[in-house]
Amino acid sequence: MFMDMRCILGTIRSVLKSEGVVEGGTGARHMQNCNKKKLLIVTNHSYMLYRFRKELIQRLMEDYEVVISTPFVGHEEDLQELGAHCIETEVDRRSVNPVTDLRLLRTYKKILKRENPDLVITYSIKPNIYAGYLCGKMKIPFLANVQGLGTAFQKPVLSDMVTVMYRTALRKVEKVIFENQANAQEFKKRRILSEEKEVVLHGAGINLEEYRYHFYPNNEKIHFLYLGRIMKEKGMDELFGAIERLRKDGCEFVLDLVGFFEEEYRKKVEQLQKEGIKSRRLCNDVPVCVC
Repeated sequence: MFMDMRCILGTIRSVLKSEGVVEGGTGARHMQNCNKKKLLIVTNHSYMLYRFRKELIQRLMEDYEVVISTPFVGHEEDLQELGAHCIETEVDRRSVNPVTDLRLLRTYKKILKRENPDLVITYSIKPNIYAGYLCGKMKIPFLANVQGLGTAFQKPVLSDMVTVMYRTALRKVEKVIFENQANAQEFKKRRILSEEKEVVLHGAGINLEEYRYHFYPNNEKIHFLYLGRIMKEKGMDELFGAIERLRKDGCEFVLDLVGFFEEEYRKKVEQLQKEGIKSRRLCNDVPVCVC
C-alpha cells in the first residue's frame, strides 16, 4: 500500500511539473535531446579542457548531449558556444584538506544525481578518484584519463594514500586512458589497474589547421622557447639555474616562457622581471615572459 501511494503521488507530481519519462529508461530527458544519450565530462580546468580537447568534444557532441563539470578559469564561454552545458564546480587542485575534498565529493554526487548521465569521462586526479568512485557506486559507466601523475606520486606517504584511493575508485572503470607508457607502467607496478583496462595514446595531438607550420626565423641571438606550466615538476629550477649560468658566461640569448605561473614561482618571476625581463600577455591570458 505504501509503495503504491508513493508511485501514484510521484506520477501526479511528474505530470504537474511536465516532466518527461522514458519507459524502461533511466529518468527524465529534455525533448530536444531525446535521441541523444547524455555524456558528463568532469575536469579541474576549463582552459586546459578547451585547448587540448576541443576537437574531441565537438566529435562527442555528434552522438551525445555533453555536460561539463569544471572550475571556470577560462574558455568556459567557448565551451558553451560549442553547445556544451557547463556547470561551474570549485576544485582546489593543490589542497589535501579532507574537509575540502569531502565537499567536492558531495558536489559531484549532486551533479551525478541531477544530470543522470549515461557515460562519464573524467580528467585529472581528483575528478578521476572522487567522480570515478561515485560512478562505481551508482553503476554509471565511466572512463578515466591520466594526463600525468602529478606531485601526489612524488611524496612517500601521500603516494601510498593516492594509490589506495585510485585502486578503490577505478575498480569498475571501463578504461583508463594514459598519454605515455611510463604512467601506465606506474599504475601497473602499484597494482592500481589491470592491463586489459589500460589504453595508451601517442599524446594529446595538435590541430594542424589551427596551429600551422612556420619556418623558423633567422635571429641575431639564440632563442629558447618553453611551453608549459611554470612549476617545479616541469624542471623550472634547472631551467632558471641554466639561465644564471649563461648570463654569467656572457652568452646573449632570448628566453620565452609561455604558460601559467604557479604561485610558488611568482617571486622568482618578479625577480627575473626586475633583472630585465619584459612581461606581456598573449593568447587569451596566457602569461608570457621574454628575457
